[in-house]
Amino acid sequence: MHTVFIGSIGYLLEAIVDVLTPSKRVQLDSRSSKLSPFRNTVTGKHVRRIVKSTQLAYLTAEQKVIALFTMTHAIGHRASICPDETRNDVLTAISAMQIICRVTRGKKPFTEAEHNHVFKVIGKQFWYALSRLVGYKESRRAMYNIKRNAGKPPHKRKRVQMFETRPAESDESTCTADSDSEDSEVPQHFLRSDKIIPHSFVHLPEQVKLGGTYQFHNTSAVESEHKESIQLAGSRVRKYNAANVTETQMLKYTLDLKLFDEIADMLREGSS
Repeated sequence: MHTVFIGSIGYLLEAIVDVLTPSKRVQLDSRSSKLSPFRNTVTGKHVRRIVKSTQLAYLTAEQKVIALFTMTHAIGHRASICPDETRNDVLTAISAMQIICRVTRGKKPFTEAEHNHVFKVIGKQFWYALSRLVGYKESRRAMYNIKRNAGKPPHKRKRVQMFETRPAESDESTCTADSDSEDSEVPQHFLRSDKIIPHSFVHLPEQVKLGGTYQFHNTSAVESEHKESIQLAGSRVRKYNAANVTETQMLKYTLDLKLFDEIADMLREGSS
């Protein structure tokens, strides 16, 4: 579920941090450090705490989910730590992403209509709110650079960067054109860009239906043991000073792949 946990949550957390002033970021980290750790609902054990909500680099998929709910408590139910113009969008985006996480990570069954509503209706609310947050950040940065450039000679002026939407494709379908007309009032930072993650929300319900469960696409278990996964991958890397070790590890890996393929073939034969 990198689409939701790594991509979407990552975009949201970065956007919220970017609209905060330096003093507000310090205040956000102070609040986060005072929160109690969350518990695993199955084992009852504490999960890793996110002490600083403003430090988002190198977080695994599982840790980004924890960071999302940590930031939810840290900013408060009114998001008063954020600028006035962004509070409604911050709360909308966070609540929408919490619902999506609840659906994708929960054990309760949902109908096809409910899945479509979550990703096509609530998902659209999420991307709209997130697009407005990023648009606010970039417009504020542009205005700051314009003020700094005032009165300076041309060679000392800082270039003002503005987001440019991607041009329409020549073979664009009518469905895409219709959706563009509906979204014309929303900043196009995510809705019309090179990022594939927003568009994947359209196909997620169908993928889950074909896979049978969200766990079919789930990589959070692997991400939670990131160190062990890297060590396993490193064991298969060529070792020039120990050729026999490399050959043995690669042989085991190849045999595992062959075994999994045979199991998949047996399952297909049994279903037919």
